[in-house]
Amino acid sequence: MSQTDVPLVLWAANVMNHPLLERAEAVEPGGFDSMSLFTADIDSCTESKGWSLAKLRGELEARGGKVSAIDPYLGWYPGWDPGSVEGEAAALLKATEDDVLRFGNELGAPFLTLVAPFSGPVPEFDAIVESLGAFADNAAKAGVRPHLEVVPTSRVADVATALALVEAVDRENLGLLLDTYNMARGGNDPDELDPVPIERVFHIQLADAAADQLGADYFEDALHHRELPGDGGLEITEYMRRFAVKGDLPPVGPEVFSDRLGAMGALDASLECGEKCRGFLDSVGIGTRPMPQRSGS
Repeated sequence: MSQTDVPLVLWAANVMNHPLLERAEAVEPGGFDSMSLFTADIDSCTESKGWSLAKLRGELEARGGKVSAIDPYLGWYPGWDPGSVEGEAAALLKATEDDVLRFGNELGAPFLTLVAPFSGPVPEFDAIVESLGAFADNAAKAGVRPHLEVVPTSRVADVATALALVEAVDRENLGLLLDTYNMARGGNDPDELDPVPIERVFHIQLADAAADQLGADYFEDALHHRELPGDGGLEITEYMRRFAVKGDLPPVGPEVFSDRLGAMGALDASLECGEKCRGFLDSVGIGTRPMPQRSGS
């Protein structure tokens, strides 16, 4: 693998405890090309400051925070009720279709993360395909490219299910978002990546964790106890080796919900994420541009 210019994304989870403008200022020092936003971030900022989306975009980009992805969105799934979500994840999962397509279009974010529900009825496969295809068509009109994420305990819990849906829908603007933590926690064997065309993978997220789940359930582990790639006990290296032999990679970046990272400043968290991400990718033969030189270093 000789690719040395893999685009790097600073996913919102790494710096979620900080105001958006501070996050934007941390993107370039960590050596990242872009950042993601939670739908709840956008609602909070536009409501508290009274900013339009155009104003928010200008403020972020002026600080080096080009937005690559908005996440997450569940409303594409047939029969899903946003009022059914409870707990700390509720604010992240309430956005409507109009919201997310407007966010992506006006913030210049080309990608949108789709997540399936974690409870409720499971429609027939064809009904899910029809609903996903209709959403992909609407997203195309807004200039947005949805990518479907594999998440354990959700209705799209493994790579095979996600790939089957994306291939059945067969839209150019629809792809996959694959996260090393989610694949490992979900028991996905690295062999399951072999039939996945790399052009169908729009983003790869990097995260590790303790070998055994911490906390009461998947959500407690996933939202508080992830580790940066290579710092945990999950077998995530082989996933990236399988990706590396497929050709040029899509954007890659850490997505680490962590109480430890959350207690750090946005800049320090970005610097650590950038260094660890590069070190991990280098260990599996994936080259990246060096970290930027800091003044005084």
